[in-house]
Parts: sequence; structure tokens; C-alpha cells
Amino acid sequence: MNNSYDAELFCSFYPIMKDFVYHYISYQEIHNQMDSLPGDREFWVYTCDAHFKAAVISWTMIMGTDSNKTHWKKLFYDNCDRTAAFKKYLKDAHSISESTWSTLHKDILRFRNEFVAHKTTKFDYPVPSLKNGLIVLYALEEWIRIQIRPDYLEGEELSKHESIFRKDIKDTLSLILQ
Repeated sequence: MNNSYDAELFCSFYPIMKDFVYHYISYQEIHNQMDSLPGDREFWVYTCDAHFKAAVISWTMIMGTDSNKTHWKKLFYDNCDRTAAFKKYLKDAHSISESTWSTLHKDILRFRNEFVAHKTTKFDYPVPSLKNGLIVLYALEEWIRIQIRPDYLEGEELSKHESIFRKDIKDTLSLILQ
């Protein structure tokens, strides 16, 4: 068994990564149907916003600050520079440059800090797009699967769950729209 990583920690943050995917897709699908959904529009706006905020919180639990108990960097016991290796993987496998990564990270953290977790009197920044956040989490999972070899993770990759989640959410919304 590969003992250079904390399998128990990964088991705790894998569900958080899955939460991000579910909440982000829920946000997208509700947002896409917003004008067609019956009942009080304000309810749907709050529901949509709640999924977005939950996605932001989940993402920052894994990718946020190094001090988070569930931060991905705490997965490995060795002293290798995993940050540089992961950033290289992001660039090589997913065309996300260090600049794009830095901007994404800063924007999502600022949104969480100044709007979701702690309301500032005025949030004057654009709401961050979570599209690249989704790509980063998929990339992180792929990269971790490579790092822990010969160990492996049972079950499909998170990216495979996306289509299932999307279908289930669309099906649920279609029941509401009937």
C-alpha cells in the first residue's frame, strides 16, 4: 500500500468535491429554467443562489486556504512540492495557466470571504464563474489518482457523475414544470 498520502483525509474531502459538482450543476440547471419555474420567483432566486453559495463553500474547503483542515495539500505526507506539480498538471492537461489559476483562486476566495461567509457592506466585484473551478476539481481528482498509484480509487471519476447529476436535476425540474 502507498503510505505517502492520508487516505482517511481523502475519504473526507472526496464527498466535499462531489458536493461542489452537485451544487454547481443544480445552480446551472435552476438558473437555466428560472423564467419557466412556477410559483414565487423569489423562492427560485434564493434556491439558485443557495446552490451557488454552497458550491463556493465546498470548493474553498478543498482549494481555499492552506489552513483548511480539508485542503488538498494536506493529503500528502512527503515534502515534495505538490503545488508546482499540480499547477503543471493543470496547465499541461487542462490548459489552465498559473495566471488563470491565481485569478480563479483569488476571485472565489474573495467572493466567499466578502459575500458568502462574511457580508461586507458592498461587494463590488463580479460574481466569479465556477466553470474553471469545476475543471480544477476534476483535474485535482485525476492528478490525485495518478499520485497515489499503485493504489486506486474505486468508483467512477467525479466528471462521470456530472451527466448523472444533470439528468436527475433536469428530471426533477421537469416534474415541477408539469
